[in-house]
Amino acid sequence: MKRDWKEQRNQIIGLGENSFKKSYYPELQLKISEIEAAYTNFQSIFNTINDGIVIHDEQGNIIVMNSQSQKLFNINPKEKHTIFDLSSEKMDAGELSGILGNVLNGNPAIIDWVMTPVGTEIELNVQISISTTLWYGKKVLISAIRDFSDRIKFENELIIAKDKAEESDRLKTAFLQNMSHEIRTPLNAICGFAGLLNESLPDDTLNSYIQIIQNSSNQLLSIVTDILTISSLETRQEKVNIQNSSVNFLITQLYSIFSQQATKQNISFSYHLSLPDEQSEIYTDSTKLTQVLSNLLANALKFTNEGYVEFGYQKVHENDLPMLRFFVKDSGIGIVKEFHHKIFERFRQADLTISQYYGGTGLGLAISKAFVELLGGKIWLESEPGRGSTFYFSIPYMPVEKVNVPENQPLLLQKNITVLVAEDEDLNYLLLEILLKKFDFKILHAKNGKEAVDFCKSNPDVKLVLMDIKMPVMDGYSAAKLIKEFRPDLPLIAQTAYVMENEIQKFSGIFDGYLPKPIKKESLAVAISRWL
Repeated sequence: MKRDWKEQRNQIIGLGENSFKKSYYPELQLKISEIEAAYTNFQSIFNTINDGIVIHDEQGNIIVMNSQSQKLFNINPKEKHTIFDLSSEKMDAGELSGILGNVLNGNPAIIDWVMTPVGTEIELNVQISISTTLWYGKKVLISAIRDFSDRIKFENELIIAKDKAEESDRLKTAFLQNMSHEIRTPLNAICGFAGLLNESLPDDTLNSYIQIIQNSSNQLLSIVTDILTISSLETRQEKVNIQNSSVNFLITQLYSIFSQQATKQNISFSYHLSLPDEQSEIYTDSTKLTQVLSNLLANALKFTNEGYVEFGYQKVHENDLPMLRFFVKDSGIGIVKEFHHKIFERFRQADLTISQYYGGTGLGLAISKAFVELLGGKIWLESEPGRGSTFYFSIPYMPVEKVNVPENQPLLLQKNITVLVAEDEDLNYLLLEILLKKFDFKILHAKNGKEAVDFCKSNPDVKLVLMDIKMPVMDGYSAAKLIKEFRPDLPLIAQTAYVMENEIQKFSGIFDGYLPKPIKKESLAVAISRWL
């Protein structure tokens, strides 16, 4: 064998360089090409893996990493880094070092870890699969790193959304249960005492029953109005009606309305005016301003058993803008701080037991907040349990340049006037007929819009029309447009159950007046007095 080897060696040497290339170089070149192709293929696979792949030693020194790792950890491959450099400060480096040692001893591991890209404070929640491999004949570690940050964030968002949905369901369920109770309570009084009116009763008892029915009807109307208002706000159909308004008059009017209730509860009740009458005339939506203050005053009196309730306003500057800051202060039960923002959410009350002890729909403050924001202001409160509450809200102060305050004059209506009532519901017509006969009016009845048009054409004596909007054959709005074509000076007053702000704006363009149902005799008298 030795002779053969020597002979072969001598033969190779004797061939010379050219002879060597001719016999052995092509085969060697083929092997090199195969190795290069395999390495290129390895690199392609290595860099197209979605997970980060890092090859490193037991001390964490990174030998090589794929392109996904470079992107994930913001690493320049020319820079030297360790696995420990990429670990968040909140993680235990000693724990990781122990894990690497165990893996190198033949115990592969899968761990949940937190890593931070170079030069950032971002924390990535990752899962690392660690095992061993050979690198140029040396046993090293290979870590496959999968980023679960987005999934964990999504899962957390799902948990939050689930909690909110469950809370919303609980609130809606509580709201519906409470609403059922709130609606049935006045209905029970209305139906029950209305039934008792058939009996022979002394005058004082009869008057008492009638008062109960009226109060319960007003309570029920208030509940229905709140539901419709919150629905209008949710669908962004609620609009503002800016007009000349007297803040001082509004405050004193509310004082006279709520003072009787305060007296019954033996509570001190007072108000404070900051501006003289001529300066308290501003441009705002007085209806919404009145409702906000009414809601806050009703709550203050409801939750105050003893002590005082006071309200008013003062002129202030917020962000260099003149504002009127209103307040309603009480010495009532108070509200814990964590609920200071939540109570302005719809269906919310400071405590689920509040509806059991005090009643209410949980919509008043949500409506108040929405109205204040529609008026260009904000609302907040200061309160502590057992130490009362103070609700504040501010609106822009836009004074009226010139104020003409009309003097109160007695209501004088003409007699023997022909009034046309367009109303398809018999009971609604009966109510209007009774109210109008007190003014000695001659009344005509149309049961739909077409009949109303015909009446106005054939009866020139008709001086006023009370027009329902929703009627068969022809609706009141269409009828009103036709009537205005041939009798443009004939006053048309809408008397309708369309009471949303957007509905009022839509229909009031053709009508001269607007009476929302249910109609009160005082409102009716004021509306028709303008034209008769």
